[in-house]
Amino acid sequence: FSSLAFAAFNAFTLTGRGDPEQLIGWHVSATMLPTLGLEPAIGRNLSAAEDRPGGERVALISHGMWQQRFNRDPSIIGQALTLDGSPHTIIGVLP
Repeated sequence: FSSLAFAAFNAFTLTGRGDPEQLIGWHVSATMLPTLGLEPAIGRNLSAAEDRPGGERVALISHGMWQQRFNRDPSIIGQALTLDGSPHTIIGVLP
């Protein structure tokens, strides 16, 4: 193996942007995108510091969510999403 990564499905509740909404997403390690040979369409990947217990809560959003909910607004990077009652900073949009 040249690289390993971790991913697990999870349900999240998005609040603070209209009606609460249940989302299905992934908890992933910082190595997930590089292992798959992918880079965010905009923004950046997770850092090793964010990948540790107690690290800053960040989120990469799907391209579909970026288009439908945020009208492809590139200034979404750095904005907050509240997932399961905790703020997460949007750091990137997946390809």
